[in-house]
Amino acid sequence: MSFFRRTVAATAVLAAVLLLNTQDARAAGEFEAHSKSIYKVSLEGKTTVTHELTLTNKRANVYATDYALSIGSTRIKNVWAKDAVGFINPNVRTTSNTTTLSFSFNEKAAGLGQTLSFSIGYEDEDVAQQVGRIWEINIPRPEDINEFSTYLVQLSVPAEFKDPVQMTPQPKERSEQEGTITFEFTKDALQKRGITAIFGEKQVLSFNLRYSLENPGPIGKVVKIALPPDTPYQKVLYDSITPEPLKIQIDDDGNWLASFKVDAGQALQIRAAGFAILYLTPQVLAGYNTLPANEYLDQEIPWQVEDPGIQELAAKLKTPENIYNYVVENLSYNYDRIQAGNTRLGAKGALAYPDQAICMEFTDLFVTLARAAGIPARELNGFAYTQNVNLRPLSLRQDILHAWPEYYDNVRKIWIPVDPTWGNTTLGIDYFSRFDLNHFVFVIHGSNPQTPYPAGFYKISGSQGKDITVTPAPEDPEIRTELEVRVGLPQEMRAGFARSGTISITNTGNVAAHDTQVTFWSDGFDILSPTQNPLQAMLPYTTYEVPIRVTSKNLLRKSEATLQIQVAGKTYATKITVKPIYAQAPEYALAVGMGTALAATSTRARGLLLSLRKRRGALRGQSPKSSE
Repeated sequence: MSFFRRTVAATAVLAAVLLLNTQDARAAGEFEAHSKSIYKVSLEGKTTVTHELTLTNKRANVYATDYALSIGSTRIKNVWAKDAVGFINPNVRTTSNTTTLSFSFNEKAAGLGQTLSFSIGYEDEDVAQQVGRIWEINIPRPEDINEFSTYLVQLSVPAEFKDPVQMTPQPKERSEQEGTITFEFTKDALQKRGITAIFGEKQVLSFNLRYSLENPGPIGKVVKIALPPDTPYQKVLYDSITPEPLKIQIDDDGNWLASFKVDAGQALQIRAAGFAILYLTPQVLAGYNTLPANEYLDQEIPWQVEDPGIQELAAKLKTPENIYNYVVENLSYNYDRIQAGNTRLGAKGALAYPDQAICMEFTDLFVTLARAAGIPARELNGFAYTQNVNLRPLSLRQDILHAWPEYYDNVRKIWIPVDPTWGNTTLGIDYFSRFDLNHFVFVIHGSNPQTPYPAGFYKISGSQGKDITVTPAPEDPEIRTELEVRVGLPQEMRAGFARSGTISITNTGNVAAHDTQVTFWSDGFDILSPTQNPLQAMLPYTTYEVPIRVTSKNLLRKSEATLQIQVAGKTYATKITVKPIYAQAPEYALAVGMGTALAATSTRARGLLLSLRKRRGALRGQSPKSSE
């Protein structure tokens, strides 16, 4: 698919004057074509587009009569066209995700080597998008680029945008003058992908999520919900979770599962509010990129990896990029299925009914083909910010959700997200070799294609209103890394005796502490338990316990020993009084004395008892005669 699709209507001329027939003619076949496209973006994001073209006849009996341009945008206005004779009034037709401009030329440039020059202009509100503090500009690759002898694109943005933090492909030239930065791209640079530029350092989204739970049973139970997790591309800050969870755990896929007690016959409404900081380049996140052996190659119900047809197709495609391109080019997004509700078709269903796809089918087919090709892949569900639901549709009906896949790059050792759905619906914007700052992950489906459910799926009878509110945040949130450390050892200890306890660490901040190590040391204790204890992640609202066992170094004098604990780069200290072993001497002496006295009394009692038994025995041994 592509952003531009051009059609030139050419008329064949017989005997120089007789119009014989009209046919669609591509520029490379009938004309030598040259194109220059100029995109000027204003501070408000309005983009003025001008296409300057020339067509030179390569045959004496053919000349151009009509022209049509299809644009992957639905927000086109103020359209104009002109040739050497003057302005032309184009016809404008808009479909679900395309606008087509068509017109007939005023000028007829007939004859071999004759040249027709013309221009088309319009304003396009879909080229530049502002989301929060980020400006994103997309100019996809034209489908017919190789039919032009020369093809040049100029992109001009206000100097206030500064240089982009990401731009693909790299421009051939960059210039700056009169408050404008201009980037120039040639045909060679645009052979594979269109132009994408992102201006701004990072994206911050504010969110408020509602989860509605109900327990109709006679016994209270603990229920888990999925909270948006940290990933290499996002950091989540939780300002509040009401009521507070019992704990939050990480599952094998990296999901954050919060546990809540729901009493018998009761309903519970949970609110989670905070911020998500989105990144273009992946951040180091311990544990997230550790790939379980073959975990993401298995077959699941919508991912029919072992199907012979899937296996054959995957063997042909082989690479993630080929799989992405196949899915984008062979599925068609069906907007009617969003309104009518939908049943998940799975990968085989997507291949059987390619015109019935929504985001789940694009995702399922990519995941299945990747797994069948031996490439670990999984599904992401979440919120995707869009200003045009026709170009970037959201298919999951509960509130505003979207699905997209990610695959594991074994060379770079990272997960890489892609979005074949938007690659298809935007008609050529590159969502493979680069990503954006509009995708906010709620859940990760790798081991199970269904669960955990994302926010927006927790609904009960009678609940009204939106469950998901996500908006760009104008200011940076406050990151609070706060840990509360409690030492589970007595404040006084006796020398000579080892004592066991726990170090309890509660994350009272609003962010997770990743790749944390709990380290102990002391000048007055020998630490018998491991002194270095790694923790993959310490999640907010959660307490972690680390066992510790110590014994005093000094046995003969009273001392005050300091136990020091380092967690997430911060050091905590606690003092414990140690009593020397001789300080317990009176108690030992009393215990020994009492033990000796008891032992002596016991020995005497045994002697009397034995004596009595012997005497009684002697009496029993006398004969009746001697007893008279």
